[in-house]
Amino acid sequence: MSRVAIVMIIVLLASSCFSLEMRRRAAQLEFEKGMRFYNNIDIRAAKQAFMHAVRLDPSHQKAKVYLRQAKRMLGEPEDWE
Repeated sequence: MSRVAIVMIIVLLASSCFSLEMRRRAAQLEFEKGMRFYNNIDIRAAKQAFMHAVRLDPSHQKAKVYLRQAKRMLGEPEDWE
């Protein structure tokens, strides 16, 4: 394998890790925004923020918990995973 190919692979791996970290940070910011809405009793806006957080980082457990709670509060059916 040529040096150029090796460098390209390293760059791709580094950028995908960076992208994952950026998605996790963005998810955390969305979760925090959702919590502000939730605490101010704007459940519809909170639900949207929690949904966005879960889309960005499907492993964000707190966002999943609060998303389910917001859906219950709005009388929406639960999604079974």
